[in-house]
Amino acid sequence: MKKVVTKCLAFIMAILLAISIPTLPYKVQAATAKTQALKAYNKLLSQKTIPWGNNLYYTAVPADTLSFTTAYIDNDSVPELIIMSSAVRQQAGFALLYTYKNGKLQFVSNIDMNGDLY
Repeated sequence: MKKVVTKCLAFIMAILLAISIPTLPYKVQAATAKTQALKAYNKLLSQKTIPWGNNLYYTAVPADTLSFTTAYIDNDSVPELIIMSSAVRQQAGFALLYTYKNGKLQFVSNIDMNGDLY
């Protein structure tokens, strides 16, 4: 008799546990700013062409001519994106600088040897 009661109680406890597990609270973390930035950079770089900054000579550059890197420039935990293209002459700026601020990808500046970078 005790074995039957024990088995029934164990079965009822197992069912209650199985029902209550999905309702238990658990901690959810949002993606970090760095992760969000890298996803935004990947989305930009996966396009067939990308806009070439604020330039009069080039409006878009084919993605297969690009090389890129990331760098921590503004002393936060989010890297900036630097894009270079073999299809662009130096006069148009040999690189572009992008950053990720306030949840958005933002163009910062053309990088060239003739001007300043702010």
